[in-house]
Amino acid sequence: MIGSIWQKVRFSQMAAEIEKLQKQEHDLIEHIDMKRAEVYNLLNDSRIVNIATSKLDMVSNPPFEVISANELMIKYDEIKNKLDNEDKDNQAD
Repeated sequence: MIGSIWQKVRFSQMAAEIEKLQKQEHDLIEHIDMKRAEVYNLLNDSRIVNIATSKLDMVSNPPFEVISANELMIKYDEIKNKLDNEDKDNQAD
């Protein structure tokens, strides 16, 4: 009889503890979600650009263009050849 009563008391205590832990888990998940929302807000590109230009006096660059590696190598070769030719011309003088 005493064992049965003790089991019921222990079961009630464990059920209350589980309920408490589930509430803690729920609160932590809510807290994490709020922090994630704050981080996403802080990572907003327009916000970062606005701070950079207004508070840090940084200059906003014009839109960039994407250049493939092949195009980049061709431009590099053209500039290199031009500079080599200029060096040859200067040495010939």
